[in-house]
Amino acid sequence: MTDFHQTDEPQSGETIAIITTNKGQMKLRLFPELVGVAAENFIELAKQGKYNNVPFHRVIKNFMIQGGDFTNKNGTGGHAASGKGESIGDVYDPRLRHIRGALSWAKTSAPNSIGSQFFIVHAENGAHFLDHPPGGHSHEGYTVFGQLYEGFGTLDSIAETKTDGRDKPKEEIIIENVEINYFTYMKTVFNFSAGPSILPKQATEEAKAAITDFAGTGIGILEMSHRTKPIEGMVAETESLLKELLSIPEGYEILFLGGGASFQFCMVPINLLGTDSVADYTDTGLWASKALKEAKKFGKVNVVCSSKDSIYNHIPKTFEQTPGATYLHVTSNNTIYGTQWKEFPKANTYLVSDMSSDILSRPIDVSKFGLIYAGAQKNMGPAGVATVIVRSDILGKVERDIPTMLDYRTHIPEKSMFNTPPVFSIYVMNRVLHWLKNLGGVAEMEKINAKKSNLLYDALDNSKLFKGTAAKEDRSTMNIPFVFREDAVAADKKESLEKDFLKTAVEKGLEQLKGHRSVGGFRASIYNAMPIEGVEALVAFMGEFEKKVFG
Repeated sequence: MTDFHQTDEPQSGETIAIITTNKGQMKLRLFPELVGVAAENFIELAKQGKYNNVPFHRVIKNFMIQGGDFTNKNGTGGHAASGKGESIGDVYDPRLRHIRGALSWAKTSAPNSIGSQFFIVHAENGAHFLDHPPGGHSHEGYTVFGQLYEGFGTLDSIAETKTDGRDKPKEEIIIENVEINYFTYMKTVFNFSAGPSILPKQATEEAKAAITDFAGTGIGILEMSHRTKPIEGMVAETESLLKELLSIPEGYEILFLGGGASFQFCMVPINLLGTDSVADYTDTGLWASKALKEAKKFGKVNVVCSSKDSIYNHIPKTFEQTPGATYLHVTSNNTIYGTQWKEFPKANTYLVSDMSSDILSRPIDVSKFGLIYAGAQKNMGPAGVATVIVRSDILGKVERDIPTMLDYRTHIPEKSMFNTPPVFSIYVMNRVLHWLKNLGGVAEMEKINAKKSNLLYDALDNSKLFKGTAAKEDRSTMNIPFVFREDAVAADKKESLEKDFLKTAVEKGLEQLKGHRSVGGFRASIYNAMPIEGVEALVAFMGEFEKKVFG
């Protein structure tokens, strides 16, 4: 027997209804095999288009179920009555498990039903649809035939509508259409990849829609010229959103360029570092070392600190800068080794930072930086675009003849459109920035990231099997490498046990947890878009695996 728990996701093969209203969309599980006529009638009417452009005639604020056997299959049963939320209502069918035992459906002050051709019962424990009898109102004959599992915000929005004394809404609420479908099960997968990495589902769904029709033009975004107004407007909006989210002050320019962050390893020094000048670089990981190696081709580089000897497991904090150095370069977060600058050093001149893997994860004071660059494929969007935030007064200081495409001053007046930019990657970034703004912005994201990372670090610190590899004071909130404790797993057993952990993790829907070869073990990248449920699932699995190892 199917386990019908309130607000559960549908199971593969179940009949579902997608209900689109002018207030938003709701999705409903249907149970025709259990409740019979009521659900069958609803499905048939929906297929006939009877619910297309149907107005809600009532929005009932106080409604409760007082009893009824919802499996009598005759389309009736289920005593309905108005109430103020003080009585106890019983739902008898244990198979549907709408509410187990005696429970008040009306004990909350939440609006409980919405009516058109049917009612929606909305309660603390879930929302269910009720058949509306064709003969009009009756205290008998309302039968539960479905269960809301997605779109509670839409339901709340409808329920908040002001009504008159007979529950008639004072503004028009329309059921635009009801689509009947069959649910195909997709396993929940949490992607812990270090990059390209997880993106918000909302952003990917919006990007998917734009591939066939961008901004209502009938032309897909992949086919549209970057010189058209819709694309120019989208790029300008993306720039505005980034400026707002990071509180970028006046005097800074924002660019969206191809080539990723690695291309910036040369573009930064070719624009900023004179042939006879010095730049200070901090060596805190693989990408920091690649950046300083490239900079040496254009000027003098002084490596002011390095944690290479300890396999980059900490951030060196005490070092001397070179007098007269043009800039101090830092890599804000190290994806491989799981370290992060918690406080940025004060530069004698200005900071330059590669923020590819933690940009937008926490508030930063942009005014401390002359230039910030970041590849998008960690926290901002897909691969293919890098963002550069540069203070305009630091440009034009070097004497070399900079190739046109490598000169920031080429791209600034052209608003990143000197040549065809990576339009689709910028659009996905645009949708990610909208998602972040709606979430509450960077300050709210910082709180969420702290909660996620603390959850995993607490599990590691209290584990007898696993341990983190980065110094505690420098632990990244984005990338968390961990290994087996040496005293828990014998050296000759480690490799086979690691393979077992990774294989079982995949079976549990936990993907891309293999650590980088320089650190070994495992790595969980929990960027902005990783939901806390993903971290909770990982922590639960780690606990299960530890019990399996120790018996």
